[in-house]
Amino acid sequence: IGRFILLIYIINALGLLEDAPTKAPTPTGTKQQTPIVEVVSFDWIDEEDEYHYIRGSVQNFSQETVSYFTVVVDYYDKNGTIIDSDYTNDGLDLEPGAKRKFEIMHRDDDRFE
Repeated sequence: IGRFILLIYIINALGLLEDAPTKAPTPTGTKQQTPIVEVVSFDWIDEEDEYHYIRGSVQNFSQETVSYFTVVVDYYDKNGTIIDSDYTNDGLDLEPGAKRKFEIMHRDDDRFE
């Protein structure tokens, strides 16, 4: 990925509580909420076309079925500025402990090295 940082995270994991975030902001001195669904692996794949692919897996770490989640990718430059974002989502039930594969296709950018 060169000088760019890739941050992948989950938003909108529904199933335990309708509006529960997967990762709550953690003010100093407070306990962080355990994520409901986490990205457990991913790879950056450059293809011959004008796109790259991020393929990975998520896992449901809760004791409840998750009915919807979104995987978000933020692309940062070396200064910590977001230069682009993309996402994918899934509306199929993800049972407790289960894993699911995901793929995000994104057009290459000259700023990506």
